[in-house]
Order: sequence, then C-alpha cells, then structure tokens
Amino acid sequence: GRGLEDLGRLIPHELVARLWADVPTRTGDEAFGLHAAERWHGLTLSAFDAAFYHSSSIGDALRTLTRYVRLLHEAGVVQIEQVGDDVVCSERWDCQPEMPHQFREMVIGMWRRRLGRLLGRAAPLRQVSLRSPAPRSDAEHRRLLGPTLRFAAASDGIVLAADCLSAPVQGADPTMGVVLQRHLKDELARLPSSPPSLSPSAPADEDLLAAARRAIGESLGDPSLDIDRLARRLRTSRRTLQRRLREAGTTFHALVDEARRESALGYLHDPRLTLAEVAFNTG
Repeated sequence: GRGLEDLGRLIPHELVARLWADVPTRTGDEAFGLHAAERWHGLTLSAFDAAFYHSSSIGDALRTLTRYVRLLHEAGVVQIEQVGDDVVCSERWDCQPEMPHQFREMVIGMWRRRLGRLLGRAAPLRQVSLRSPAPRSDAEHRRLLGPTLRFAAASDGIVLAADCLSAPVQGADPTMGVVLQRHLKDELARLPSSPPSLSPSAPADEDLLAAARRAIGESLGDPSLDIDRLARRLRTSRRTLQRRLREAGTTFHALVDEARRESALGYLHDPRLTLAEVAFNTG
C-alpha cells in the first residue's frame, strides 16, 4: 500500500458512490443509511465536527455547514432559506454518478440527530423530506426520522422553526469555536478551486450570482480572496464575472461586504462573543 502519507485526502467520489450503492444492497437493509446515522451521529471525526458542536447557536452551526460542506465532499451544496416562520435546509451533490439514496438518507439522519444533540433535546422538526420513494416498509424510516417524514420530495432536507436559530448550543465553547472556524477556513483555502471531475461545466448564468455569494461566504477571512480567485473557483473568466455582477447591479466588493454583514449579524446574536471575536470570524 501507499501508507498514510496524506490522512486528509478526500476519497474519490466514484468509490464513495459505489460503496454506498453496493454495501446496503448486500445487507438487504432498506434503512441502512439511517442505521449508519444512528451509530455515527455522536462521533467527532474531524475539525468540521468539532466546529459544529462548538458553534455559539443553532444558526451558527448551520452557517458552518453551508460554508464548509466542501470539506466533506467537494460537490456538496447545502442551502438554508428562511420562509416565513420556517427555516428550510437542504443538501444536494452536483456530481456524477449521483449519490445513492442510502447515503442521502444517512446525511439527513445525521442532521436530525446532531441538531438534537446541539439543542440538548429532540430537534423540533416541522418536516423531514427525502427524494427517495417510500420503501416497502417505512416503519424504520419513520422511527428514525419522525412522523413528519415525506418521501418522493423535490429535495433532501429538513424544516425547522426559525426561532430555533437563536437557541444556544449546549456545552459549546465559543472561543474554541472561533479557533476551529479559522482552521476550517485554512483547510477550505487549500482545496482546488475547481474539481473538474465532479463539476465539468461552469454555473448557468442565472445561477452565477448565487454561486458567487456562496463561494464568498465560504471564504470569509481568507486574505487571498479576490475577484480573480473567485472567477477561477466559479470556472469562468474575470471579465464574464464582472459583467454578470454589473448586470445584477452589484460588484465583487459589494458581495464581500454583504457576506460580512450577514455573518456579523448572526454572530452578534451571541452575547458570549466579543466584538473582536466577531471581527476575527468574519475577516
């Protein structure tokens, strides 16, 4: 073998997808992904896990998930949107082959259980959605994901009450959280700007602004971030990016300021963080 010279190396997507398709089939367990989440949710396997558990609030934990999901899978995209009194959280993987449904169910199972651990009680989810169709028997799915489970949905995700965002994380150390956030930013900066085997084409024009906002949010605090690096990450040219931002009535610097403002407002809800820590965390 090659030894353990690079413990941080990501496992190739094709191998992950093949394993998650093959192993559950061999076991015959229709809820294999959820049973995996039941066993693994309490483990802290990486700096990402530790930062998640040392977030200052539930909202901060979800922002950590959106910013650093690429450290878990380079094609992973987490979206969080507030709709009235609801917060809708969903995840997708922009790659081929598609992630098997057992893997997707494991992720949603982990979300539900880890949110419960952060809150110190069962997560009050208003809905749990799975893209996969209902299995022959859905008893285990409903036991592990709750009575609000909906199959054959448009996306894999959860819905929780918006007032949960300000809830403090039980047992968190905010100072440790700030240190871990800085480490994650450094790790994210080391990733290739574009994984061609997973994302062979640039975002569609109508998605470019959203992709730019997401990339900037993930890179707050990275002093090397500029419009040229952003353009490379979005797999487009500087000129095209500037033109699209101009057509949308904004600029690169305006998007950076917007991301910093939104991030700072989220952190300011936590009275345990000093202004210096907020400034440090938002770059």
